[in-house]
Amino acid sequence: MSTKIPNIKSIVAKNLVKYRKQANMTQQQLADKIHYSDKAVSKWERGEALPDVYIMRLIAEVLGIELEDLLHQETSIEKFYTFTRNRLVIAMLSVLLVWLLAMISYVLMEIIAPKQLDSYLAFIVAIPISFIVALVFNNLWGARIYNLIIVSGLTWSTALSLVCCLTTVAENIWYLYLIAAIFQIIIIVWYLLDFDKLKKHQKQKQNISINDLTENLEEEKEETK
Repeated sequence: MSTKIPNIKSIVAKNLVKYRKQANMTQQQLADKIHYSDKAVSKWERGEALPDVYIMRLIAEVLGIELEDLLHQETSIEKFYTFTRNRLVIAMLSVLLVWLLAMISYVLMEIIAPKQLDSYLAFIVAIPISFIVALVFNNLWGARIYNLIIVSGLTWSTALSLVCCLTTVAENIWYLYLIAAIFQIIIIVWYLLDFDKLKKHQKQKQNISINDLTENLEEEKEETK
């Protein structure tokens, strides 16, 4: 009993803090609604005390949750999904920031010199920049397979941006697409070789682990003899 009570207290304390903040309520506001003091709420959130079942049910009603939510402990799988979702949200917000800057640039160009500047180019240039941002975050958190898609998108969007920006300056600028096609082939071959190396490395690890296992089994057999 003594080992389970502190665990329940900590679970209720964490959940109480989380759901109270989600409801945009202070400790005093919650205390007023359940007719308790803010000191009691503070003790519950610090895990120093545990409210009885009736009070927990009342707290759940005030916060708009179920009683089981206060007693629920987040599993490792749920933590993983939460962490993955947070990383995805950060990456998406960073890409959206690029497009926000592109929109600001477009508006400024339309206000300052609407007929002298090609305002739409702000969105064209935002495409390769978005792929660069995605590449940075994928190298930090994502899988290597996605780099192939992102680098390919970066290659073609860079070629598109250069063609659109330099089409009035240089003739036959569309030849850049041929360079992009050759570079695309190089990217595919490079990643295929890289994946082969990765598979060989994984096989070597598996062989090492199998050898270690067999050695351990042989040692155990000798010890039993």
